Amino acid sequence: RHARAVELTLAGKTDLASKEFDSIAAKDLSAEELNNICWSKALANVALDRALEECDRSLAKDNGFAARDSKAVVLLRQSKFDEAIVQFDLALEDGEVPAALYGRSLAYARKGDRVKSDADAARALKLAPGIDRTYDYYGLTR
Repeated sequence: RHARAVELTLAGKTDLASKEFDSIAAKDLSAEELNNICWSKALANVALDRALEECDRSLAKDNGFAARDSKAVVLLRQSKFDEAIVQFDLALEDGEVPAALYGRSLAYARKGDRVKSDADAARALKLAPGIDRTYDYYGLTR
């Protein structure tokens, strides 16, 4: 249902999509389920305010890496770069994860801090060659 609602949004049928999203939001979803629907909205760049709420609900249940990273990407999509950096920092507290490093490099780049952006991107690419192509696929480029 969620994938259908995302596709409806992309097709401009926001009223139908909102009904689907509302129905899904009314359920008692697990932290993982909430994170997954937050992440899919972030990737599709749709319903970002809803995505942020879902990430926050996920984090209230389980303050883990995945939801922090997803929330950071939502904030990046919303051009809230300082907030995104904070969330990427929190996601990186348990260790260097290439996705969070590369995501943070995008936030720094969009803020105009090329030095920090280049450092994070270089570290992410060393840990996971090709991570830049993954983010290019998401439509998130430096």
